[in-house]
Amino acid sequence: MDIADKLKHHDCESLVGKLYVELLAASMDTERTHQAHPAFLPIIGQLSSDEALFLLRLSEKKPSIYVRDKKNWDLVSQTEREAFLNDLTFPIHDVETKLLDLALKPEELYYPENFYIYIEHLNKLGLLEYNNNHSNKKWDSWAELTAGQYDMWFIELTKFGRLFFECCTAALDNI
Repeated sequence: MDIADKLKHHDCESLVGKLYVELLAASMDTERTHQAHPAFLPIIGQLSSDEALFLLRLSEKKPSIYVRDKKNWDLVSQTEREAFLNDLTFPIHDVETKLLDLALKPEELYYPENFYIYIEHLNKLGLLEYNNNHSNKKWDSWAELTAGQYDMWFIELTKFGRLFFECCTAALDNI
């Protein structure tokens, strides 16, 4: 199926419809055609609006982090996250950075309880990557920060994810 066929099943004002429109626009623009990877067509149909918002948030910071309770997969509340990260800093790209400024906020999503599912799905689609070992040369200070109840995971768009975001940016900017 091509983009026009996909659009027949989606309102052009819906988020998914806007993503298809942006992909179509990029594929027809000689200056942006290199952004319109053929794999984007089936990916758009698999995205929820929360996952699109997630991609937008990931594009705003490089990297972003999320905090996870080591004992379970329940979401860490905003209050718990802020208390844990309040004064923590870590050198990101050789700049001491407040970790709270990099934190993703699952409560911004329509279905925050699906936060970890979104991470896994976007990872399987090749749009994001994550790890909890940001820098081997800073391992001692990182191990000290994550020695308690919470783990911190760095998460960012892959190169393929950044290309997808660049191609469909106009649709995602309006979320």
